[in-house]
Amino acid sequence: MKMAAGGQKAKKKDLGAIAMMHENAYVASVSLAADVNQTVRAFKEAEAWNGPSIIVAYATCVDWGHRHGDKAMVLQQVQAVESGYWPLYRYNPADVGKTESNGFELDHKRVDAKTMESFVQNENRFTSLQRSAPEHAKMLQDGMKHTFNARHEQRKRRAMGDEDLLEYLKKQMGEQVTGERVTVLYGTDTGNAEMVAKNFQFEMKRRGMKAKCLSLNDVSIGDLADESKILAIVATAGQGEMPKSAVKFWQDMETFLETAPADYLKDTKFAVFGMGDSSYVFFNEAARKIDEAFEKLGAERVMQLGMGDDQHPARFDTELEEWSPDYYDNIEAPEPPQELSPPSHLVEILSADDAKAQNVITSYEPAGSKPVKMSVKRSTVPEGYERAVDHFEFDLSGSGLSYDQGDSLGLWPSNSKEQVDICLKALGLTGDEVLNIQPIDSNRSVPLPEVITARMLSQKCLTLLVGLSADTTRC
Repeated sequence: MKMAAGGQKAKKKDLGAIAMMHENAYVASVSLAADVNQTVRAFKEAEAWNGPSIIVAYATCVDWGHRHGDKAMVLQQVQAVESGYWPLYRYNPADVGKTESNGFELDHKRVDAKTMESFVQNENRFTSLQRSAPEHAKMLQDGMKHTFNARHEQRKRRAMGDEDLLEYLKKQMGEQVTGERVTVLYGTDTGNAEMVAKNFQFEMKRRGMKAKCLSLNDVSIGDLADESKILAIVATAGQGEMPKSAVKFWQDMETFLETAPADYLKDTKFAVFGMGDSSYVFFNEAARKIDEAFEKLGAERVMQLGMGDDQHPARFDTELEEWSPDYYDNIEAPEPPQELSPPSHLVEILSADDAKAQNVITSYEPAGSKPVKMSVKRSTVPEGYERAVDHFEFDLSGSGLSYDQGDSLGLWPSNSKEQVDICLKALGLTGDEVLNIQPIDSNRSVPLPEVITARMLSQKCLTLLVGLSADTTRC
């Protein structure tokens, strides 16, 4: 496809919006270099959706002629997202009517006008027209920016729940927003801090509180003073660097701190929980910096900095389980309701003549895998090292498996027959029942099969014992 030499007056088609009009298709817009986690999550969700799935991905082209050459392809993708030229979102029909956003998640909420300027100045597809017809180029590119900003605004509103949208519109109209709310912010690379932040948001709402959850990059420093309570969950990347979803926030914060008034956040209460690894020199350094920044801006501390540590037996959960109850007490959160948590899946027992029952899976493991025995399991933890390090050996005799140095081994552990029988008996099942499983609020990295027998589910998919069973394992 060639670029229009004189510029293109027609607006760029929004393929994702067209696809979402069908309502029964999973639709995502992704950019691998801009957000790896969001891309992976989109592909997993698309695969799990029992229906058509469409993923629109941003890929750079050498014909666009970036001023820094081919090596700038990652920068191109990042700038395209941060400028608002390319959106990141996921629409999942399975969540329609079940989530506040009605199935639509906007994964990059804050766009930057300066980045848009840099974006159009870096690529020859834009600058060639600026050189040949500067006034015409300015008219077309201003129109392009307006179009993308308007689309981003529409997506941002669509991704909000009713309460958040009402507060947002009040702010837009210059009205005072009233009511206590906790804003939970997260900085993450791998998704762990986001998961913890969303768990806090869920628990607060379960207790009847108002709460919203955002990445740090999606928050403007200018909006922080409007927040009455802030909880930040911050992971540390590399040697003390900010995680990817907090880099832009921290760049803005460092600049702001140079001239900020000492009482800028005087009406805001805050707490920070860090997620790090004490085997690194700069343990929880990113969380420390953000904690100190809030304090320097005059915010009122409600908790000492939490120091989650991957070296603990339960990783960051060890510290989190001690820190969380005190946090809820200090913000005077209501007591949690005495009720069971909502189910993560709906399970239906299918009758033998149900058409779905004919699709029951006969094997959970990948094709070509073989059953083998784990013959040795022993601890190899060095003295003074807290985290578990185990050595495993598998007997490959008769399996036909072989390996070379450097090969990777995939394991699909299996619960013992005795444990499975106990589980099935407790549930009043024989194991031959065919189950239809539908996810509601699942955070499993690998979705459960939609149609499976009760015995295979208990033996192959669910954790009934801690650690690897000494029973059959497939490789």
